[in-house]
Order: sequence, then structure tokens, then C-alpha cells
Amino acid sequence: MIHQPREGDRNWYWDDPVREVSATDLELHFLDYFDWDKMNYVDFQYYRVRIASFPSQLHLEGREALLDHQYAKVFITSARE
Repeated sequence: MIHQPREGDRNWYWDDPVREVSATDLELHFLDYFDWDKMNYVDFQYYRVRIASFPSQLHLEGREALLDHQYAKVFITSARE
């Protein structure tokens, strides 16, 4: 789910039409764990990520997204120069 900002609205909407991507299509940077329900059982089903590179959808670069953790692997790498 990719964040789609609304002008003049400070709420966060995760409804961008792009819904599926391949691991080779883009580069995501891990930001945090995410769960919808902060007051009940928290299982952190999603990773909150930033889209660092997405050559076929350049307008999405820099946006945040929620990635279901069961479809992802997190790799720790050194910072780029």
C-alpha cells in the first residue's frame, strides 16, 4: 500500500492505484514497523518503508509505503556514499 497524499489534508491515505510490484522493480528503505491497531494486540504485520528508487514509476519515489512482512526480506547494508 503506497501513501497517496491529498492537498490540504494531513491524514495519511494508503490507496495509491499501484498495488503490486516485483522485488526487482524498486528499492525500498526500511523505516519502522507498522500496525493499524495501537490499542489492542499488536503484531506489526507491515513494514513502513520509503520508496528510494522506482524507475518505472518515478512519481512514487520518495513516498512511503506499507509492505506486508510475509512478502519481504530485510537486508542490512552500509550507507551509500
